[in-house]
Amino acid sequence: MHVSVAPSGPERPSVADVRPTPDPQPLLLTYAEAGTRLGVSPRTARRLAASGDLRVRRIGRRRFIAADDLAEYVASLSTRKDADASEDPAARPRHRDRAGHRRDRGRTDAA
Repeated sequence: MHVSVAPSGPERPSVADVRPTPDPQPLLLTYAEAGTRLGVSPRTARRLAASGDLRVRRIGRRRFIAADDLAEYVASLSTRKDADASEDPAARPRHRDRAGHRRDRGRTDAA
């Protein structure tokens, strides 16, 4: 019976060869990482996720944004801008402040 022995000395692989290197492009991003890629704060990234603009993935209690979803969001920005430019300003929804009062953004009529 032949017993294999782990190599030692110069033929033994170093720890750096055995340890996996971190992926330069992770699949899942934290809010801070997503915010950095978008050029906004982590809080803004969290708001985009809360509004449904960015899809959130959960692993346990932690929340992440997939890099692919972030790329899709960025690609959708140019199409949203084009759609918003062609929209009638009077047809825009009215916004409410924290107290629930209506605020008219960009409206000139008092309707």
